[in-house]
Amino acid sequence: MILPFPASLSERNVRAPQKTREYENTVRREFLKALNGYRHRAELVRYAEVYITAFFGVPASWSLKKKNDAYDNICTKKPDADNIEKVICDALNGSAYSDDAFVTKLTIAKRYCGRGEQPRVEVTVAMQVEETQ
Repeated sequence: MILPFPASLSERNVRAPQKTREYENTVRREFLKALNGYRHRAELVRYAEVYITAFFGVPASWSLKKKNDAYDNICTKKPDADNIEKVICDALNGSAYSDDAFVTKLTIAKRYCGRGEQPRVEVTVAMQVEETQ
């Protein structure tokens, strides 16, 4: 799934409750939309692997050379990767899995967008589900 970049993560106070709740709702809504009608049951997930890539916009105030060097490259600006991971994994509680304790592998990367791309967060969730009878 591809998510819009959260306004709450662009600010210094990452855990602003109202903005965080709104973004978590967006994550849940996009997850359910990505299922495309598949009837997923979070309680049947044995474990999950979550892969997150946050794409940041290149600041307009940067010089042309600095912008060109940044496109498609790693990003070290705020927010911290663990704050991005926290809001995404918490949001998927009850939707992708019953609790984020079931996440056994987590990969997160922060990058600048490519030329002409929009800031966003891309999330892939791979789940091992119990077989039902």
